[in-house]
Amino acid sequence: MQPKPAPAILLIRPVEGSKRFAEALRDALGDDVKIVISPLTKIEFLEGALELDGLSKLIFTSTNGVRAYARHCERRDIPCYSVGDATAAYARSIGMQATSCHGNAQDLIARILADGERGPVLHVRGVHSRGEVALNLQNAGCKAEEAIVYRQIGQILNDAAISLFQAKTPVIVPLFSPRGAEQFVQQYHGGASVLVVVMSAAVAQAVRDLDALRVVTAQSPNREAMLEAIKGLLVAD
Repeated sequence: MQPKPAPAILLIRPVEGSKRFAEALRDALGDDVKIVISPLTKIEFLEGALELDGLSKLIFTSTNGVRAYARHCERRDIPCYSVGDATAAYARSIGMQATSCHGNAQDLIARILADGERGPVLHVRGVHSRGEVALNLQNAGCKAEEAIVYRQIGQILNDAAISLFQAKTPVIVPLFSPRGAEQFVQQYHGGASVLVVVMSAAVAQAVRDLDALRVVTAQSPNREAMLEAIKGLLVAD
């Protein structure tokens, strides 16, 4: 009796983020793991100057925000808060002093306020952003503004992804945000058994109507916990 084939892994984040996570998957699982990248979002950077004079801190809630900032200007002397470890690591890789808040937007807001930050701070973000970071900081007495520096353009599943769902092999789909989860739910029309790994309860809520074989929530809202959850599914399978 032949052993069951290992599940494939489908990555739907924007291409740069998917490539970075694919590298992390191969480091954790080996080169034999089958990974298909089918971004459901394309990042388009927006033009325009950033007003940076007098800022106390920058705020980033995604690596795309860091990438957009780096395209706008060469200044690396303004310290920044980053929502999680991956975003902080990316900011450091371009020469910035970054503090990771190890979680989601609520964790980031809580850390900024706990540090006694009064601003002015600038949240560098995309058109679609959850958590109302600047508004919540303003309401707590911190002078905060925001700059929209990129937009997220929806894409459709590519042929490689569709072929996965037509096969009998189960497919693991990591979902990092409610928006990404909603996009996947809209485009998945059945086929192969889907095993979903979500980063948070909010993402799990977005896939509540998905016909998935299993939905697993990562222990913490970060890349390392997502990797561990995926490894757990592969071992269980």
